[in-house]
Amino acid sequence: FVGPLHEALAVRKQGQLANQAVERLRRLYGGASMAYCTSPAANRIGCAEGTIRYFVCPASCSSSGECCSAECGYIAYVEHVHLGARLRLVLMDPICRIEDRETVMRAFLDECAMVHARPIFSCVS
Repeated sequence: FVGPLHEALAVRKQGQLANQAVERLRRLYGGASMAYCTSPAANRIGCAEGTIRYFVCPASCSSSGECCSAECGYIAYVEHVHLGARLRLVLMDPICRIEDRETVMRAFLDECAMVHARPIFSCVS
């Protein structure tokens, strides 16, 4: 799809299953307070829930070679189109096992390239 500013669009329905995956991964690997703040189940004041997006990295096997669930981690971000450029501001480190961080980051960067989005990392450990 092409957006009103001729940017590439990838249309995905963010459903209950994605929120369940994010919550499961947050409970397993989210150790920082920002992990809870970006949770779809967090009690936030305002309407931040509508602007936070989640890239859930699918995985059939983890980086260690052991079979795992359908998702190995997620990245929370806010997306804006500014002057025709699609920007994705990543809110925090990926929520995943430390061994899977590179896999999750590479998959996120690949998806950003696919939809012509520019990722901005405000903090990465």
